[in-house]
Amino acid sequence: MRLSESVVYTTTAMSSIVLCCVLFLSGSAAVPPSLIDEQPTAASPDPIDAETPAPDDTTTMAANPTTLGEPLGVGDGTFDPTVDGFHLFDPCAEITTEQWEKLGWKPLSGQQVRSDADRKFCTFIPATDRPEWVTGFAESDVLDQRQLDQQGLLITDVKVTAPDGFYLYKFSKDENEFFCSAAVATSRGRVSFTFGANPDIPTEKKRTCQVAADMLRDILELPPAAMQ
Repeated sequence: MRLSESVVYTTTAMSSIVLCCVLFLSGSAAVPPSLIDEQPTAASPDPIDAETPAPDDTTTMAANPTTLGEPLGVGDGTFDPTVDGFHLFDPCAEITTEQWEKLGWKPLSGQQVRSDADRKFCTFIPATDRPEWVTGFAESDVLDQRQLDQQGLLITDVKVTAPDGFYLYKFSKDENEFFCSAAVATSRGRVSFTFGANPDIPTEKKRTCQVAADMLRDILELPPAAMQ
């Protein structure tokens, strides 16, 4: 089987699997205010090495954001979907196709993009020849770490380097080394990116998770679409 055929087949199959998992999670995604106020405390060291942020002027950033992450308050974990005026960030609509292509991705043709009030979800395939890449999923929702921890879906045994506030999770407890998701809480909900590696090329969970974390970082460092 040629690689291109393998990519299409794997993308379609894994998209269906992940979408099923997303629908399963969404059944328990109604977050009461108490869950938002009670952020979980880690019993073990954070598996992510935080990158040291450069000094910045918070006031200037808020007034003149240069990246998507700045107005989102990345890592503050203070979003509350019950507050009037809460508007979930939509990575499928607020990031242009051209921006995705700069990151190496293009939307999967013919997909049904999910755009609910409490969840946004879309699927991508490599925009260039990247044999080790198969698929990527961009998502935002109102889940928090506590809910994922209760379902045993947080990844705590893999260490990657990422900005402060990032964490790793999986869609199922038996997820293999070819998939990994990185997420961060923002003022407009939880934003995440799932990376799917080519199962025909041997890899490790750490490498897959590092790519997921790097992609999420690069997404949040994009300039706002209006500035393009």
